[in-house]
Amino acid sequence: MISELRIRKVRPNHICVGARHLVQELGTDYPFAHKELATVRRSFFANIVGLSEDAGESGQLAFEDIIDPFLKSVSFDQSDMAKIWKPYTGVWINPAFQAGAPCVDGTRIPTAQLAGLIGSEKDIDSVVGIEVSEDYGLTADQIRAALSFEASLVA
Repeated sequence: MISELRIRKVRPNHICVGARHLVQELGTDYPFAHKELATVRRSFFANIVGLSEDAGESGQLAFEDIIDPFLKSVSFDQSDMAKIWKPYTGVWINPAFQAGAPCVDGTRIPTAQLAGLIGSEKDIDSVVGIEVSEDYGLTADQIRAALSFEASLVA
């Protein structure tokens, strides 16, 4: 969920305010893995006791008739916890692996780790890029997707 909020350029202070609000309202230490969350543009909402609240605005109520058509929900498993989510082509997030860090799709290799080792997409064909590809058993396309995803978080 936090990756999605970063992609949507939600301001960091709104994410922090929302986290504090959701911990209190939902009674969980993992508010961003809760089933009652959805996003709209640069906002994220929680369904608290049947009402949609803008979590980044400390629970300001929203007009459900207006926002409902635009809400983008995350999929959840039978225990109401976030499950595998693919925020970007070639990237997955699974709370059961790497503490929910974005990884190369179908692997446990964090995208941030690859970005730290290689740098940017222009360096994929460098000696380091080729060595990382061989060492991790990844294709250039997999590495390209990971680096592109990481670059989108910074943009």
